[in-house]
Amino acid sequence: MRSTPTGSRATASGATWPPTGPAAATPAGWTSRRQVVDARTGEPVWRVAGKGMFAGRAASDGTRVYAGDGNVYAHDARTGAVLWSFSTTTYSRLIYGPWADNLEVLPNGLVLVSTVASAFALDPATGETRWSVAGSYVYASKLVLDGGDVLMFDDGGRTASRVDPATGQARWTGGLGARPVSTGAAIHDGVAWTPTTTGLLVGLDVATGAVRSRLQLTTSAYCYSPPVVIGDLLLVGDQDGFLHGLAAD
Repeated sequence: MRSTPTGSRATASGATWPPTGPAAATPAGWTSRRQVVDARTGEPVWRVAGKGMFAGRAASDGTRVYAGDGNVYAHDARTGAVLWSFSTTTYSRLIYGPWADNLEVLPNGLVLVSTVASAFALDPATGETRWSVAGSYVYASKLVLDGGDVLMFDDGGRTASRVDPATGQARWTGGLGARPVSTGAAIHDGVAWTPTTTGLLVGLDVATGAVRSRLQLTTSAYCYSPPVVIGDLLLVGDQDGFLHGLAAD
C-alpha cells in the first residue's frame, strides 16, 4: 500500500457504540454514570450510578447491557437492574480492572472483557468465566472477523492474535513491534492493518498472521486512533491532526 496525503487536517476519534434495537447505551466517557437512551428520540430509558470511572465502550446483546469500571456489570436492558457483576482483580481495580475496555459480545454470545493483565469470556446469563487468557488486551479494540474468530491485541506483548471465541486459543500470534494503544485494526483484502503508537503501520495476513507490510507513517506524532477502510482506501489519524490515506497499489 502507498501513502496518499489528503491535504486535510482532522482529529481522529474512536468508534461510537452502535444502537441495538430501540435503545442504545451511551458511551460512558470519563464518568461513573451509565445510561440507556431511546435510539429514535434520545430520551433516557434508564440511568444508574456506577461505582467507578468507565472510559471504555458498553456492549449489548439486546437483553442485557454490559459495562465496566473496576468490575464488569450486566444490566437488564429494559430496566437497568444489575443482573450480575464480575471482579477481574482484587488489587487496585480502578487501575488494573476493565475501566478502559471496549467490551464485545462474541458471535457465540459470550461477553469479552479485558484488563491490563488478562481477557475473560463470560457467560452472558451468569457472569461465570468460560475461558481466560493472559495479556494486556484492554487498550486496543477487538475485531470480530468473518467466521467468528476474534482479533485481539496484547499491548504488553506488542502482538496481535487471531483467537477462537469458543476456547480462547490463539490460531496465530503475530508481532507488531510497537504498542497498539487505543488503535485496533481494519481489514482490507485479507490483511489486518494496525497502527501503533510510534506511527508504524503493520499489515498482518488474516489467515496466517505473517507480516505482509510495514510502513512508517510518521515519526513526529503518536497514533492513538482506530483505522477505517472505505472502499480501497485505508484512513489513519495521528496526534498531530493529520489524516493519512493509504491506497492499494
